[in-house]
Amino acid sequence: MKNKWTMIAGVAAALLGFSATVQAVPILTLADNNGNTVSVNAVGGMANYNGALGNWNINVSTGIANGTPTSPSLDLNSINQYVGGVGALGSILTITFTTDNLGPLAGGYFNAKGGTINGVSDAFSVLVNGVLLGTSPQSFSITPFSGSTSGAINAGAGSTITLQAVLTATGIGTRVSPDQTSFDDHLTVPDGGATVMLLGAALSVVGLLRKKLIA
Repeated sequence: MKNKWTMIAGVAAALLGFSATVQAVPILTLADNNGNTVSVNAVGGMANYNGALGNWNINVSTGIANGTPTSPSLDLNSINQYVGGVGALGSILTITFTTDNLGPLAGGYFNAKGGTINGVSDAFSVLVNGVLLGTSPQSFSITPFSGSTSGAINAGAGSTITLQAVLTATGIGTRVSPDQTSFDDHLTVPDGGATVMLLGAALSVVGLLRKKLIA
């Protein structure tokens, strides 16, 4: 009898722990439209890059991933400065912070961003499995800026969430006041029932096994 209940407890524990068994691998990536790119894998949930990239001579970007697979929290913080003359060539910088192996995700999300800009416009997007979420993208061209979006989210296990910031410099800045931006982009996804679903599944299996073992 003891072995039977040990087996039941093991099945239930496996179901409850399923969502946390796969480790996410957050990645921070910076790329301009001249073919320059750099990617940094997170260590301990945090990825950081500090250096030049093409005509963007200052980049200090940090991505932090917290929470659980069913209730993740992502934060992208960045300081950037552009040099290199007038025109579109070399003026775009795309920064992404991606976390995979998330979910299931059910319920809502909240995305807040804010910062300062000079001679730059910032556009922010949230993507789930490569698809824009909610009212993304949200763009800003005045300083200081702040904004937020929220809505429903529904994605299965093994999902990917990406925070994306697209910076477009005008090239009109001076050495005294160069084209630059500083911002923070934060996303939270409260646990909207995935844990409860797993608990229900675990209890159902326990009940079925108990009936079978008793019979």
